[in-house]
Amino acid sequence: MLTLTIGVLSLGSKLFNGQLLDLQLHDTYFIIPKMLLMSGIFIFLLMNAYINRRIWNRLNNRLLGSSMVIILTLFLIVLVNYWNWVYGYANDSGYYVFDKYIRTEKISEFTMLHWLLPIVIVATFITIVTTGLKIIKPRHK
Repeated sequence: MLTLTIGVLSLGSKLFNGQLLDLQLHDTYFIIPKMLLMSGIFIFLLMNAYINRRIWNRLNNRLLGSSMVIILTLFLIVLVNYWNWVYGYANDSGYYVFDKYIRTEKISEFTMLHWLLPIVIVATFITIVTTGLKIIKPRHK
């Protein structure tokens, strides 16, 4: 359900229109089905849930947990700064352009990054919170 919600919020009603997505990366174009993009988001969210579950059930070393929180916090700061930088380019590159000759919806790399980075930022934040809670209250055997 979370993947479907993300797809509807980012692509809107164009998620189910049957058109391919033409992702423009510099001078290269990747034409992919939108469901392949949604499958990638689903796999990323599933891996994040599995990693957080493993952290919660197995991490009992406070030093390792503390170093993990510090590294992930630095990574989160870099992601948020990069997302702010991408925002300006996403506004300049436009939202959608439908190409009637090849019947695809073109989208720029900056717009795609602007949509996908919040997912990575929230997943990283959830991992930081899970690890922090595990540091505060470790499980004793």
